[in-house]
Amino acid sequence: MLDAASDIARRPRPGETAVTPGAAASLLSPGTAFAAVFVIWMAVSLIAGITAFLAMRGQSFGDLSFVMQPMLRYYGVWFVCSLLIYQVVLRFRGSPGKRAAGFGIHLLLLSVLIVSLPFVVSPNNWPDMLHGQRAPGFHSLSVIVYSYCLVGAHVLRRYRVAEQLKSQAAHSELQAVVLENQLNLARIDALKMQINPHFLFNAFNSIAALIEARRNDDAYDALGLLGDLLRTAMTHASDRFVSLDNELTFVRRYIAVEKLRFGDRLELFENVAEGSLLAEVPALLLQPIVENVIKHALSRRTEAVRIEVSARADGNRLVLSVVDNGPGFADTGSAGIGLANVRRRLALLFQDSAELRCENDPSGGAHVSILLPLASEALENAALGIGPATAAPR
Repeated sequence: MLDAASDIARRPRPGETAVTPGAAASLLSPGTAFAAVFVIWMAVSLIAGITAFLAMRGQSFGDLSFVMQPMLRYYGVWFVCSLLIYQVVLRFRGSPGKRAAGFGIHLLLLSVLIVSLPFVVSPNNWPDMLHGQRAPGFHSLSVIVYSYCLVGAHVLRRYRVAEQLKSQAAHSELQAVVLENQLNLARIDALKMQINPHFLFNAFNSIAALIEARRNDDAYDALGLLGDLLRTAMTHASDRFVSLDNELTFVRRYIAVEKLRFGDRLELFENVAEGSLLAEVPALLLQPIVENVIKHALSRRTEAVRIEVSARADGNRLVLSVVDNGPGFADTGSAGIGLANVRRRLALLFQDSAELRCENDPSGGAHVSILLPLASEALENAALGIGPATAAPR
């Protein structure tokens, strides 16, 4: 299975869209902004040139070239000027002194444009545009275009600030999620380590009971089985998830150790859909539940205790059940170390996607159910009814 805790940490919540800092940064790159401004001004010059060409009823390519050349020069100057205006807006803000300096630079830049643009647009007829009949309209147009550039520069600056704040917020949120994820994984490992000494304590108690009863051969066999059990545990010590098949193998070996002590008083049955064996479940998920049965059911019952472990796919969930024929739960709302540990690990790994239920079976005994998200192709096949179920005593 996936490292579920990591997946949950990275997954957007319902109704949210994933925001990456890199996506926002790409919109703010200088190259992108430069290209966008260039395209805008070239589009404006092209529209203005074609409009003038149609107004003069031009007929030939020469007429179009005659109109476009001054337009390209004029709006080319405004392209460069708009970049300068944006730099002034970007650098001269904040304190009143900086704003006053920025205002002065804008007046100076506008004055230079008013004087120089006639020479750029019409080198042969610049006096008419500079101080002749065409001067008022030409200079008014320059002031209007400069005003639009100034407004556009302020809008772009505010947009960039908003995007940078959004990017920083997304980055901070991502860091918080990663840190929370790491904390959850540490908690999961701590809970898993809590099970190991608890399990070993009970296993050694069983072996000690065999030695006290002078059943030395059985105690020797139990040590061998315990060694196999510990070898299996060490093999998957760093795994947070194992296949259901491996988890059941671990449970069988644990039952084998306990059967040396309790003999025929302890029986394990499995009823597992074949496809479910390939599913991956949290490591040490079933063993604490089986151990809880042995601890409570055998101590309060003289007859044989039957433990049945079942697994099946139900829609988009894997349903695991551990049922016994013991006296059942005195209080289904309370739980010992093992069940409480399993419940906390499920909450950390799957949040609300997994569930542990403790109830008394109507026919007698305790019934513990675990519902996990369906997460393998084999389980999807099982949900469709592919693969027979097996039931056999162990």
